[in-house]
Amino acid sequence: MKKFALVLGASGEIGRAICQSLAEDGWSIYIHFSNNEKAAQALYHSLSENFPAQEFMLVQGDFSKASGAQLLAAQIFNVQAIVFANGQAHYSLIEDTTVEDMDALWRVHVQNPMRLTALLSSKLRAHDVSYVLFIGSIWVTKLLQQILTNLYKPV
Repeated sequence: MKKFALVLGASGEIGRAICQSLAEDGWSIYIHFSNNEKAAQALYHSLSENFPAQEFMLVQGDFSKASGAQLLAAQIFNVQAIVFANGQAHYSLIEDTTVEDMDALWRVHVQNPMRLTALLSSKLRAHDVSYVLFIGSIWVTKLLQQILTNLYKPV
């Protein structure tokens, strides 16, 4: 029986690497993208060529929209693992961040991932073992380290 994983944010660097690793381990993959269809298609073609015995499907869902999880869930038929490697960067001071920006960030990073997990939970429970994994990028930590180092340099 084939193992199917849904990788959100597959069109980004982290998601692409996760897809490659899962494919090498024998997984069939739903390759999610929000806006970068070109990158997702390139990944689809690469994986299909290198792993012809597995299935790879492009799925689209914009998590900045309230309906993002429902629209994506409707495209998933069988899933044993969900990997959330998607995200939305936002660059501003907290006092300059609008309520609309905060709402969009909430939908992308919390509301839609939780809703999608709920919508797909019966498909996950159909397997003896299933996985839900959230990946966070560490670039913010490195940037913060760099800023703090520059702020506290001895003069």
